[in-house]
Amino acid sequence: MEVKKLDEAFNIGHTRKTNRRDKTHPPPYTSSIETLSSHPYHSFHLDTTSDLPPLKDSDSLPAMPSDLCGIYAQKTSEQMPSSFPRKHTLTRKSIVLITGILNPLGFHLAVALQEQCGVSKIIGMDAMLPNTIMFRLDSLRKISILTKDIPELHQPLYTSFVGIIPKGKSNPKELDIVSKYHPTHIIHLGSMEGSYDSAIPVAESGTGKSYGKGRPLLELRQTPISMEQILNSIKESDEKKRPHLTYASSTGKGEGNTFGSTKLMDEVIANAYRNLYGVNSVGVRLGTVYGPWGKRGSQIYDAMEHLVRNGFVNETEIKLDQDTKEWIYVKDAVDFLIGSMQFHPSQRGTIALSSGGEKHSVKQLIDLATELLKDDTIHAKIPDTYDDDRIRRSNQSNNWYPSVSLQNGLINTIAWHLDNTLPFGPSSSSTHSSEKHTDNSHSSYSPETGYHFRNRKNQTHCDGDDFFCRHGMPVFPCVSECVPDHDSCTPSLFDDVLSVSQKITHDCNILLYTSFLDLKDNEQLPLNSTSQIDESSHHSKKVCNIAFISKSHLVVSSLVNKTIAAAQENPQGEGKLNYDSLNGKLEEMGWTLVWMDYEENKLSHMDANVLKLSPSKFFSSNVRHAMFVDSTYSACPKADDVLFLSRLMHRSALKERKVTITKPDETKLKVTMPEETEKRAVFLAPAAKLPKPTHGKKKASISQMTEVFQLDNDSGSDTKKSEQTHSLIQQRDFYDRVHSYVDKDDFRPIIEPEYKFDMKHWIRSKWVLHDLREEEGRDLRCEWYQEHSHWKNELDQLSFGYVMARREVERRFARHEMDDRMIDEMPQEEEWVKHVLDKDDWTQLIASKGGIKPFVRTIVDEGAPSSKDLDSVDLAKDQSGVELFVRIVSENIMISERKEWVSKKKK
Repeated sequence: MEVKKLDEAFNIGHTRKTNRRDKTHPPPYTSSIETLSSHPYHSFHLDTTSDLPPLKDSDSLPAMPSDLCGIYAQKTSEQMPSSFPRKHTLTRKSIVLITGILNPLGFHLAVALQEQCGVSKIIGMDAMLPNTIMFRLDSLRKISILTKDIPELHQPLYTSFVGIIPKGKSNPKELDIVSKYHPTHIIHLGSMEGSYDSAIPVAESGTGKSYGKGRPLLELRQTPISMEQILNSIKESDEKKRPHLTYASSTGKGEGNTFGSTKLMDEVIANAYRNLYGVNSVGVRLGTVYGPWGKRGSQIYDAMEHLVRNGFVNETEIKLDQDTKEWIYVKDAVDFLIGSMQFHPSQRGTIALSSGGEKHSVKQLIDLATELLKDDTIHAKIPDTYDDDRIRRSNQSNNWYPSVSLQNGLINTIAWHLDNTLPFGPSSSSTHSSEKHTDNSHSSYSPETGYHFRNRKNQTHCDGDDFFCRHGMPVFPCVSECVPDHDSCTPSLFDDVLSVSQKITHDCNILLYTSFLDLKDNEQLPLNSTSQIDESSHHSKKVCNIAFISKSHLVVSSLVNKTIAAAQENPQGEGKLNYDSLNGKLEEMGWTLVWMDYEENKLSHMDANVLKLSPSKFFSSNVRHAMFVDSTYSACPKADDVLFLSRLMHRSALKERKVTITKPDETKLKVTMPEETEKRAVFLAPAAKLPKPTHGKKKASISQMTEVFQLDNDSGSDTKKSEQTHSLIQQRDFYDRVHSYVDKDDFRPIIEPEYKFDMKHWIRSKWVLHDLREEEGRDLRCEWYQEHSHWKNELDQLSFGYVMARREVERRFARHEMDDRMIDEMPQEEEWVKHVLDKDDWTQLIASKGGIKPFVRTIVDEGAPSSKDLDSVDLAKDQSGVELFVRIVSENIMISERKEWVSKKKK
């Protein structure tokens, strides 16, 4: 086909008017394609025998096997030492650019390069397509892990489309990734999306509509165009400093396989650049990659999510492809890619990789997974190991064969989806015994944890730092309520006092508690408190005060010694007294003290925050409300304060009424207040005072809020004295970019609603009040605890704001609530209304149903959502049917409520 015909077929000839109208558009082919049109190679003959240009003498020295990263590279180099030159060895000095870093293969590869090879300098590029809200929210989890775990990950993540000219005027240098980033290795996975989906091309499926109408061949164009952009950038670079290029191809090249055909085009272009310009590359033909961190919207991902939630897959809702293909577990694909990134082919530019297993369709794979989910194992149906001889024959040239069998790969994949479904285990009211899985009826099925499932399948337990085994899930302290039943956990300094704190709170309804562990042994207790019985209602509620303190503190030793001395003077008293027998029985300044062995600076970050963020296991199940107060708080709440705040956790239903409101200008206004339903909060905290926005923005930036929280945590000290940690900078910068990842509307479906990611739920967390009985409260606390522990700094207010913003987007999307475009068109309330009404204080929650995280499917077809879709995600309610909320109380509402409280008490 001539270049002119290519242009017409691909619709490249945009007019200036079209270019101005389109935010992005496919770029024209570079001049090298014109050269190809007159070259004999343009006949699309794939030459696999001609010798590649040799490396320079200084670069051709073979690497020692021990210097190479990965078992595959080390073993192969013993037989082919010249194919693994020192220049391509992956070390801590390497700079790796990964396109498609957020697809499952790219994500796992980035983590493996850092953990296994010591590579810390990684540049990530990803178009983050399809651009749907839920897909972008899923991507945030991966970006967060990469940002924290890879020390020198290039920030921000480069989201300009590879294969598409970025927004605005085209800048040729922006596509010249070699001169811009100077990588030593490039691994091109940016067009691998088709290998995670069904055989149905993405452009023909529902998600393909996310690229907009009038671009049916966009993805078909993107694959070869992005490949040539990378190759052309390498060609234009200094020949002595050219990076090693590895790209992923596909084993699926047959009639009707659009994705496989585009990968064949990649190989054609790569071999053309090799023959014409001496640009070396290694192509790896992969089967369909499966495993943890799959792609939302693909058949295998959605079917697995449906399976682990229900015990079966309803094929009337999820259509399963029946075309067979080879499957390769993501860890095996990563291992081979790492070896290929250090390989210099002597005769050919494409390595054929066979996954070694039998071919299966998506439907067959899900049927096998369904059988695995039951108690009866299916070793006869799924081979536990591969036919090594057959694999070696198919891969005899590269000495590779997979280490993860199909059965074990499916077990790992199911375990990840179970953990994704039950991230913090089942609720306390749910039981997950093995008997439930022996019954084949769907009605008796309930999800189990990934740990429990792996244990049933006799899989080895995961080490806490094994990312590929734990799939990125954190390991919580055993005292945390976020530890799934019978799951792995880490020992804690609190383990020995858990029974003490549970016992002494047996008669408590409401609890005020704090931690004095950060006090020096000779420091005086900073807070003075009182306990009280609430006699204002016929159900009396006891407020208890508990403080955790170091056993070595002088207050403890003084109290214990005095008590023992007094007991010795009274021979008829209690038996032998010591530190253990007196723990939880002595009081000081209104606090019942619970002491523990504690060494300064020995408390882990998770242990240091578990009391405040995940406290349920510490106390008796009789405790409903538990209020944590920081030991540095300016004034300790008294029992009356705690009772007042606990009352704010619940508000009775209100009928339509007329009230007189005083506006900020002191004028009075009579208004009719609408009827309001009963509300209950699972969490209560005071709202933070917001600084004035800068640089013409409508609201305070993340950086401004970080400064406010630092000042608050430093108790008014100069923030310059408190140097920001690297982790805090990482967290702040990540949160600052989140809205651009989620809200970016390039190629977003027209039918997709607009829900902005708005971090607005800012709290002051010197004191927080938890409802310990509601399951949704536990889920919120665990999400907060997990997010805060991920970043490992002191500003839990930032983590809370992020968790609430994410939850709000998920709820609005799942419930099909009014989107931002519709809200902007409605009449806006006057600002003063927010100061007198409390509706902005309450944020609604969606139900978790026994700890199971709701699965919100992305938009896959045009048209309005059905009533069935709307009802699939319910609002959270307590046992009596009252809707559950998070309440962040503004200062004005707090003052107003307090006045009303005092007035009622006087009556």
